[in-house]
Amino acid sequence: MARAYQTPQFLVDDTGARYVGMKQPDGTDAMFAPFSAGNRTAILLSDSIGAQSEVILAAASVTDNNDGTATVVISGGHAYSVGQPVRIGAAATQKLNALDAVVTQVNSSTQFRCSLGGRTHAVTSPSSPTIAMPHKKACRGFLTVLETLLGYQFDTEWCAVGGATASQILDVARISRRGPFRWGFVCAGMNNVYSAAQSFETAQAEIKALIDYAVSVSGTAVVLSIPPRDSGGAFWSSAKQIVHNQLNWWMWQYCAAIGAVFINTWRAASSGVTYVNGGATNPDPTALMTFDGTHPSFPGAVGIANEIIARVPDLSQSVMYYAGHLSMFGADVANILTDSDFASGASTPTGWSIANLTTNASATGSMESRTVASHGDAVGRNALVTFNYGTASGQASFRFTRSSIHSLLVPGKRFRAMVPFSVTGATDLQGIDLLVQGVMSGGQSWFVYANSNDSNVDGFSGNISGVLVTPEAVVPPGITSCTPFVRPLFGSGQSGNAVLRVWHPLFAQY
Repeated sequence: MARAYQTPQFLVDDTGARYVGMKQPDGTDAMFAPFSAGNRTAILLSDSIGAQSEVILAAASVTDNNDGTATVVISGGHAYSVGQPVRIGAAATQKLNALDAVVTQVNSSTQFRCSLGGRTHAVTSPSSPTIAMPHKKACRGFLTVLETLLGYQFDTEWCAVGGATASQILDVARISRRGPFRWGFVCAGMNNVYSAAQSFETAQAEIKALIDYAVSVSGTAVVLSIPPRDSGGAFWSSAKQIVHNQLNWWMWQYCAAIGAVFINTWRAASSGVTYVNGGATNPDPTALMTFDGTHPSFPGAVGIANEIIARVPDLSQSVMYYAGHLSMFGADVANILTDSDFASGASTPTGWSIANLTTNASATGSMESRTVASHGDAVGRNALVTFNYGTASGQASFRFTRSSIHSLLVPGKRFRAMVPFSVTGATDLQGIDLLVQGVMSGGQSWFVYANSNDSNVDGFSGNISGVLVTPEAVVPPGITSCTPFVRPLFGSGQSGNAVLRVWHPLFAQY
């Protein structure tokens, strides 16, 4: 049977080796995939460096109900509704480690049931299960930031597992859709070296097999070097660092020999620094670039994403469908918003407001006309919010909020929000996200996130622009309120004014 994850469906033959067409949900032929990357199909073969492109929460427990479902408890709340996808990691058994689970019942705001079956992975733990949320993209993952900077999302076959060695990732890939994919992203080896303590030869063989697989199923394999790891953290040793260095040197040579693209994560730059601390005694990561000495922070993910864009220019051949006329982002393209040109309103567009401002910070709205010379088109206006940290403390933010859209949402239809943005003058930007939060009863919530801050506290410096794109999600019944908002978050290192610009929001429902 063919297997697919998005709609329209990308179909392959029984072996997964040959593309055989695209289908709509009713079985009719599809000429293209609405609001997807088209030929931007991808496979992500990664450990937690890539897996954290989705929000990951610690679960208090994952219990096998022995009826094809599991009960999941998340003490801090899950914000899920029936029908949303979920991935289970580090559960007690492989059976529970379901990569394609779906919420089937919500018992409360902290507990739900989900289906089991389908793909599983072998990274188990007796006491520390996790839950990854495909509908909530996180800013600490390089793939999410790459999509944000490019302005579109890949149709991704997800073979990313936290804690996995290269061979464990390959095991997942072999039971997954096998393409063909336009892009194959590989990021593995950290766990081979530091958790499994493998020799160079053993790790090399595993990583080579994974790279070879990526080459066999994708048009272009993009291979990331193993990022730097803090020498003061767990599992590090000088002997392991030698293996780490040797593997990266070998990967560079091997990629050159077979025509794969090698991404040198150590030289990935963001906010005026490289990922590796070039002045450290050991090749530790620069503190700004990781949140725990191992995994990228938001600035680290920006650095890696920019390095990928620089080394793979073909990625930029397909960008966001930026408008040159109002009709390009109106009802004809399924936009449920009727005022996306921001034509009316004084300091903020009609229907939008500045809300939830942190105490002692300031956020001032204004509008500016778009011009071809400055913005590439003259359609409507930009909404500007000028932020000053003032005497705030801790992480400060505001929400550029749209009034509730729940009355416009149709249960059963698919929804995706796309909001072009820029932030200028940042000296401590800790995140910029788009949150669509549907309020429901009975412990359910319908939350869909683009580039979620995901507890990041490391600050980006400079200017950044792109498109905040939520994953495609099916609208559930029972939403009583839904107020989407764009939210930049700043740390105390924000000096002077930072300016958020937003224009031409497209909330597509189809």
